[in-house]
Amino acid sequence: MTPIAGYTGLVAGTSCVLPDDQEDKCSTICYPTIKPLLKHVGLCHQNNEIVYQLQDKIREQEIEINRFKLENDRLKVQLEEDEKSFELNNQLKEALDNNRNIVSQFSAKLNILINEKNDETIRHLSEENVLLKQTNSELKEIANEKENQLRSYWTQNNGSKEKVDLPSSCLDYDYEKGLRRIKVPGAESFEVLCHSEIAGPGWTLVLRNLGNANFNRNWTEYKYGFGVWGSSFFRGLEVLHLMTRSQPHELYVVANLKDETTLSNHFDEIDVGGEPEGYRLKSIGKPKSKELLFMKSQVNAKFTTYDRNNAGTKTNYAVMNNAGWWYSKKNQLSFTNSPDDVEEILMLIRPKS
Repeated sequence: MTPIAGYTGLVAGTSCVLPDDQEDKCSTICYPTIKPLLKHVGLCHQNNEIVYQLQDKIREQEIEINRFKLENDRLKVQLEEDEKSFELNNQLKEALDNNRNIVSQFSAKLNILINEKNDETIRHLSEENVLLKQTNSELKEIANEKENQLRSYWTQNNGSKEKVDLPSSCLDYDYEKGLRRIKVPGAESFEVLCHSEIAGPGWTLVLRNLGNANFNRNWTEYKYGFGVWGSSFFRGLEVLHLMTRSQPHELYVVANLKDETTLSNHFDEIDVGGEPEGYRLKSIGKPKSKELLFMKSQVNAKFTTYDRNNAGTKTNYAVMNNAGWWYSKKNQLSFTNSPDDVEEILMLIRPKS
């Protein structure tokens, strides 16, 4: 085979090194061509850094937006309760004013009849007058009591002093459901969503995943919670820690599938550590069924988010699954990553009785 001119290295047994004059010629031609590409690569790296910074800012803004949404929901509930209280107070005041007018009218009639010396009529009106005054006094007491309750309510909910006799869990609210405020020892009061429709009274809904929300959140968002009470949300790792630390809790998990099948399991314990230990899943106790058992292989795992891999693995499973969770080397499933065949996922906790 005859070597190709200038590329003798293509022939077996020959050298792949170009002569010096040809190598200089190649450098003269190639470098001006590659230089703009190298410059473009450098600009791409700079643009990537700017994009990452902007993404972080967007996530921070999303955190603030979610906090405002949660606060807005809380204020709506308060507003509805306030409107009911003020409406009742106004009704009492109207009744009080009405009775005052009636008393005044009867007093005027009584004075007229006294002047006319109609003894029987005077006695009858006097009795009615006494009865109306008694009713008026009772209504006045009710109005004053309601006014004091309203004043106390506003004082407590405007933060002038912490209410110390709040329930410590939804169990104290019995079968009541919806947004309620609780207080556990060693912490400020906070709101939770009480749930009594699936497994009886006293359950606190800490996670609802309808597959319609972004669970790929950073560490701070998972710490304080995110989402909308009436839709998908996560109450927050710090709340889970405070509640399970204050007293023993049990866990109930439910997965409602789109084919109307329901999977569920009840664990007789759940214990979540604090932030210094990565909100470690210390225990979930014994299960009552063979469904949704993957969390058993995640006991002692620390919580992982896309910006904090605590699983001890090369792969960040929060990034891979687009959702934070207690991922472990043994199991990468989670309730924050909703499969296509699942309609709703619920995670509830309740103090052990």
